[in-house]
Amino acid sequence: MNNRSFVTVFALLAVGCSSSSSGTPVGNTDTDAGHVTADSGASQEQGTDAGSTGTADASDAGTHVAVPSAVLIVGTLADADLTVAQGKHDPVAKGGEGTSKMLGDVAHTVMLGTALLGTQQNRFVAFDRWSDGANIDAFYGSKDFQNALGPLFSAPPSVNVFVAQPGWSTYGTPDSANATDPHYWVLVRGKMKSADPKVNQATHDGIASQAAPQAKAAGDVAHVVYTGRDDVQQFLAVDVWPDSTNIEAFYGNPNVQMAFGQLFDGIPTIAVYSSTHWYQW
Repeated sequence: MNNRSFVTVFALLAVGCSSSSSGTPVGNTDTDAGHVTADSGASQEQGTDAGSTGTADASDAGTHVAVPSAVLIVGTLADADLTVAQGKHDPVAKGGEGTSKMLGDVAHTVMLGTALLGTQQNRFVAFDRWSDGANIDAFYGSKDFQNALGPLFSAPPSVNVFVAQPGWSTYGTPDSANATDPHYWVLVRGKMKSADPKVNQATHDGIASQAAPQAKAAGDVAHVVYTGRDDVQQFLAVDVWPDSTNIEAFYGNPNVQMAFGQLFDGIPTIAVYSSTHWYQW
């Protein structure tokens, strides 16, 4: 498919999204090959629930309230040759940038798995940040979009939708280490114990406030929190590191692992990804 064809695909997506912002909710279960903080028998990533469209209603039912959201795409590349894989991804991303931004996708970041903490090396991660989640289901659920990206993967990737939680105890942004090449993201995912978001926030914030000084001293420049759009117990943290030297020592610290036990129902998945020069914005 040439660049003109990609532009046509995304133009059709724009029409589809503008005519319907609901569509089929996206999201499936993905088993990450990343490190788990205790026994390896429980490292399943969650995200299969169908539900809301990623928007919230104001007290006036006619008023739309934008919900800043994120879509995490994780998959195994079809090609071991990263140059070939990048050659498949970049024309799709470049051809779709304008339409994606118009629909609300303000950032498309591509990372690849490292060997740290047992992460599957060269596992593909795209993290798309949306100013509003209204068009997410129609966009990612489109057959045109799926067909355009299909050749990149050996099997369909997982697509999970999250909602930003800036009110939780956080610092920095996912872009905090962009000036450093390479830099690293540590993605922490798991199911939180409580069905009450306020309880989960209180537990997380207490842990984060205690761990932040140690994490920052080790080199962590950002801790950004998201929760599942369709399942509020699903947790995603994006921790940003300009250097990988202290990552394994920090997350392998027994005190950090014990703290995770307070928040999560089971064992969270921790995976480490490196920045790339693939097409992104």
